Amino acid sequence: GDLSQARAWIDEAIDHDGRNWRFWLVSARLETKLGDPDAAESSLRRAVELNPRSPLFEGLLDELGGS
Repeated sequence: GDLSQARAWIDEAIDHDGRNWRFWLVSARLETKLGDPDAAESSLRRAVELNPRSPLFEGLLDELGGS
């Protein structure tokens, strides 16, 4: 429930391995919960860029307005 601490941990994880799409997805979820939709969209786009073939992201960029 400590979103600020979770945000700090995910930032540290991204600093350690910024190519892990899962970290970016978690970041997007946290940013959404913290009320920052622009940052959430940016993180989500990065997750999709890193793992574009994931069925999880199928059609997502179309919904977000392209890449």
